[in-house]
Amino acid sequence: MGKFDNRRVLSANLRAILNEKGLRPKTVCDELGIAPTTFSDWINGKAYPRMSRIVELADYFNLRPIQLIEGPDACEDKTANPPANIIPVLGRVAAGPLNTAAQEVIGWELVSEREAQSGEYFALQVGGNSMEPRFSVGDTVIIRRQSDVDNGQIAVIITGDDEATLKRVVKQNEGLFLMSLNPAYDPIFFTWQEVYDLPVIILGRVVELRARF
Repeated sequence: MGKFDNRRVLSANLRAILNEKGLRPKTVCDELGIAPTTFSDWINGKAYPRMSRIVELADYFNLRPIQLIEGPDACEDKTANPPANIIPVLGRVAAGPLNTAAQEVIGWELVSEREAQSGEYFALQVGGNSMEPRFSVGDTVIIRRQSDVDNGQIAVIITGDDEATLKRVVKQNEGLFLMSLNPAYDPIFFTWQEVYDLPVIILGRVVELRARF
């Protein structure tokens, strides 16, 4: 089992954090809506939470996710330059009218070590409704950085002056269509000459959606 999916490491970290902050497991469960048996399994190293729960716990304890899964004493240089399978959430990307994508790190997500070894990944938050019902405002998309995608795949695309959008890419003889999933939005079309001149750049392919409920 890898360093960052080791149940015993998380168990030890949770025990240390609860002791340091003087918190009872019941208090955490009540405030976060976690079943006591589930939290007990985490503390006792019998189960490992999904990443959205790790992020939620980290926020609650005022830590970064890497500090929770690597250790509460994870030093600043390690959180600023985390391991390959801890990827940054780089602001928000439009799923509506084209808007500039923010580049500040607003959080962290975890991908498998196998994924991390297969390429470079980053994450973005969805900031519009043109990709509903599949993608909603506030959802997080995991993106594999690549300069091209297959026809019909969903990608993050930069157009013109660093304007970013999340769309389905459709390639035809006459040019490139960026298609919304929400029928209320018209396709965005670029001729191949416009793709070259603006330019229109594919940043990466969406490989996973992480939604909070």
